[in-house]
Amino acid sequence: MDNTSPVSIEISNNEPKSRTSPIYVQEKGKLSLNDIISEKPADFTGQIDISWLQNALDQKAAEIKYAPWDAIYMPADLWVASAYGNNTIIAAAASGKICISSDYGAVWHEKQISDNLCAASFGSGNFILFNNSGKCFISADNGLSWQESFIAVDNITCAAYFNDKFIAGSSSGNIYISEDNGINWKILYQDNNTQIIKMIYSSSNILMVICNNKSLYSLDNGLTFNEISMPESSFCSLTYGKGKFIACAYDGDEKMCFCLDKDILGNNPLWQNITLSCDEPWKDICFGADVFTLASSTGVTLASKDGFRWIKTPCPDGSW
Repeated sequence: MDNTSPVSIEISNNEPKSRTSPIYVQEKGKLSLNDIISEKPADFTGQIDISWLQNALDQKAAEIKYAPWDAIYMPADLWVASAYGNNTIIAAAASGKICISSDYGAVWHEKQISDNLCAASFGSGNFILFNNSGKCFISADNGLSWQESFIAVDNITCAAYFNDKFIAGSSSGNIYISEDNGINWKILYQDNNTQIIKMIYSSSNILMVICNNKSLYSLDNGLTFNEISMPESSFCSLTYGKGKFIACAYDGDEKMCFCLDKDILGNNPLWQNITLSCDEPWKDICFGADVFTLASSTGVTLASKDGFRWIKTPCPDGSW
């Protein structure tokens, strides 16, 4: 039974008049679960008490029928970053090797670019790779050729693209920006007491950054930043979808939390905890095709339509 399954409702007459009668749901009839949840069925004029069904309904609302994960095999290496654009996937390894696929991972082509690659991004038709000594490598032809440029002597940890700008963060607490597709860079933010972990833009032009000890947001493309306190957990990944930022952690008491962009725009930013049914060392979270996906270092994967209710998804054994 899902949110649009037709159901029939039977009202019990064996309850005291002081309380609403319970209901019993079957997968046949005229009413839908959406009718029940709204508490205003289209063709029912009595009272319905569904409080005793709330947990079951919440679970059913989260049960999306996902296809199992298919295993994709790549050359052996320590793959640390990837980017997608122009119907092309480029994966980067710590050894400096890259793999390129234009058929969603069915076939991969290898190429050696540099050593110690650590981050990747795509935007405006360009792939950009970064290494841990401040170099970046730019390709405008889906990885066939690469142009080298330099940011600073710094260990780049993450990168993002928005509004014709690339931004990159480092383990020394610096945030850099390029407005010419990675050729030239300037510094936006400095804090030697922090490490930049992940960054992402929202659809409402908010730049969100998570660090090892706090989070930052900017409403003006990094000209100014504001801090938001976070739970004391080891946050390692960040995504945005459906009006909210969601961060996950591999260690700590609160391993997932969210921040609504409307709260940021309303000058009341707050990270709030999301309770999960399983406790895993979460490694990565992303949003795409209208679905949030969460992966752990033990190989457990979860999926969610709203970021709050999660179910396990079939996935081959492995770690991420």
